[in-house]
Amino acid sequence: MGRRLRTMQTCRVSTGPVGIIGKSWKRARTLLLLQIRCTRLIVADFMEQRAGVYFEAGSAFGLGRPVIWTARKADLKNVHFDSRPYNFILWTDGSLPALWKVLANRIVALIGNGPNAVS
Repeated sequence: MGRRLRTMQTCRVSTGPVGIIGKSWKRARTLLLLQIRCTRLIVADFMEQRAGVYFEAGSAFGLGRPVIWTARKADLKNVHFDSRPYNFILWTDGSLPALWKVLANRIVALIGNGPNAVS
């Protein structure tokens, strides 16, 4: 068993996307769901309307994990109508520094400061 898988099994999941191991979509989906189950929240960005983001956000939502919904302002009109009622954080290419601040505030509001927070 690889180090990364052992880490995920103890719910100390590293950040970053789950890769497809051995070209097995079933295994990748299982690892992805394990990461979602072990995380305290998920940030779902709906830029370019990737189908996977709907699956990931829905899985987290179904497991009771907070979901932070983000989208490029120009893409919001393309977000599926069932997802539009959620409180999206909208961003543009020129507003990325502001996006990080808004994301940080939303994360703190949802789950509190981390152990290494600066006062």
